[in-house]
Amino acid sequence: MMDILIVTMGSQFGYITEHYYYSRYLKTNNNVKVLCYDLGLDKIKMNGVKVIYYKPYKNRYLTLFLFYFRVIHMCMSNKINIMLISYFRFCFLLRLILPFKKLVLDIRTGSIGLTGKKVTKSNSILRLESLFFKNRLINTHSLAKELNIRNYDCLPIGAVNRIKSPKVFDKINLLYIGTLDKRRIEETLEGLKLFIDQNTFVDSLRYDIVGFGSREIVEKIKKKIEELQLRDIVFFHGRKTIEELSEFFYKANIGVAYIPIIKCYECQPALKTLEYLINGMPVIATKTFEMKQIVNEKNGILIDDTSEAFANGLTTLIKSIKNFNSEDIKKTVEKYSWENIIVNKLEPYLENCTS
Repeated sequence: MMDILIVTMGSQFGYITEHYYYSRYLKTNNNVKVLCYDLGLDKIKMNGVKVIYYKPYKNRYLTLFLFYFRVIHMCMSNKINIMLISYFRFCFLLRLILPFKKLVLDIRTGSIGLTGKKVTKSNSILRLESLFFKNRLINTHSLAKELNIRNYDCLPIGAVNRIKSPKVFDKINLLYIGTLDKRRIEETLEGLKLFIDQNTFVDSLRYDIVGFGSREIVEKIKKKIEELQLRDIVFFHGRKTIEELSEFFYKANIGVAYIPIIKCYECQPALKTLEYLINGMPVIATKTFEMKQIVNEKNGILIDDTSEAFANGLTTLIKSIKNFNSEDIKKTVEKYSWENIIVNKLEPYLENCTS
């Protein structure tokens, strides 16, 4: 049995998928603690997991300094065998402050942005900081290649099968879940409007959008829904906890995995794409490199990142929707279940690091 501390800066427990499922499956055989931000959201409780909240200050550097102090205090006042650190800027200082502790750096994403120079600079900093850690986890080999990190272990993203019954396709219920910033989700709204104007063969259509982003992006999406007169078809729900997502997976039968096809997204696997598929629904997905490793003719359709491509792809997908089988779709990604990844990969890896 290990005493594990999961450290995440900038997010709150219960709203980021990885930390939630790490805790859920690691707690069976281990003592798990999570140190995270208190962002003022509803606090999610999990039996067997102790969550320690930290309220950030307006001053970034004061927040960082006191966050380190909290980590050190926890290490001194608790028995901690190993720390699993979700990458954040300046995390390398923890390696210097705690030279004799077993630390694992968990890299889930590279820099996300639209400016090439900023992305390159941020990724270079990430790579430099990673050199301070002996144990490094990265979710895809393509991301490791992009970051030019050679010595690492690959821990892929996962998903959970929430829905046991097969999907019914008599009505069309689209679902987008995920972040809204820098995703150009408004293009799916424009594509949906084009689809509606060009087709009359769909009697019932609904599109649920679940996610969070900056105030400007949220307002832009809401305004676009009104502008395109889609208020009776498109429903924006905002941020939801991981536990609240089940009702959306239950109702939906087509997943929307719309990611701009630009360099910084090519090596980013879409977490919710796996969620859609493992719950038995086909997807309409943009054809980034990592998306092409998952989506095929058995479980969805790949498109370009334009509103026209979304409309055409939706037409093709819906016309062939009854050819899809939920159980067959689930089988295409069954190896990506969180339970399998954590119990058979992450837990043995952490045990090996502590030995």
